[in-house]
Amino acid sequence: MAASPLLPTALLFAVPFVLSFMFYLRFSADARRWLFAVVWELNGASACDAKTKQAKQEIFAQRPLTGRVLDVGSGEGVNLQYLAAEDVTEIVCVEPNTYFHRKLRERARQAVEERRARRGKPLSVRIFAGTLSEYAESAEALSLFDCVTCILVLCSVGDLRHDCRLAARLLKPDGSALYYLEHVAGSGLMLRTAQRLIQPLWNLLGDGCQLCRCTGHELHSLRGVASHTERRFSLLGGLLPVVCGVCRFASGTGPDGWGVEHARQERAARVTRRERARSPARRRPGQWWEVTSNRNVVVVVAR
Repeated sequence: MAASPLLPTALLFAVPFVLSFMFYLRFSADARRWLFAVVWELNGASACDAKTKQAKQEIFAQRPLTGRVLDVGSGEGVNLQYLAAEDVTEIVCVEPNTYFHRKLRERARQAVEERRARRGKPLSVRIFAGTLSEYAESAEALSLFDCVTCILVLCSVGDLRHDCRLAARLLKPDGSALYYLEHVAGSGLMLRTAQRLIQPLWNLLGDGCQLCRCTGHELHSLRGVASHTERRFSLLGGLLPVVCGVCRFASGTGPDGWGVEHARQERAARVTRRERARSPARRRPGQWWEVTSNRNVVVVVAR
């Protein structure tokens, strides 16, 4: 029986289209953000959460979340179900990918409504449309946090060491904690070689996600860490080794080894200098996404 000529014809048209799309992704950051958000919302977020649910529950059970929580790289907000603990009063979600914000706002409303239905403590959820560095430059960064969470986000930041230190400096100097769950570089030669081979394609589909990063080592080496616990497991058949745990900081000194008052003064001075240097015309509008009315600040509040 003769083979159908439709298959070769379809391949003839499909291959140039795929190559053109990959070329477009290579030079368009907005297209990469859109593709990553679409794939993540279709199945990626729910599938990944199902695989890491037990690990998340374990790290949050080691030291229950309290007070103000900073969630770095919130995505579509799938982790709000873990962050909205009974003793948490405010959650600040930092997410630069605007294609995630619609779903993130929906999950924020859901978390607040569930807290209201349980008649628990008032909960507010604030969504910052920008990177961690941009958040640290804003005046909001003068208010420090009791806890910081980094879940599958440090793999895609521009400067891993800088962002780890930045997250630590946003913590209160009174025994605060940094929670993390990140995929890291493989320990064996074969695994690391495989990660490097697929890195170019992974980078396009994962919006800059890097496979070969030693994230756990960077977090453990932060100055001021009094103790840390860590668990290891793997995803995708062993292709993605994952580390998760909690870094606890010593009371009395700021994270990264700073004195409490010195850290506060330095942060205030840095924000003041940048605000003065930045004219109103150059300020980015809408850095805070809105759920209620004010266009500069996003707040979902249960009263």
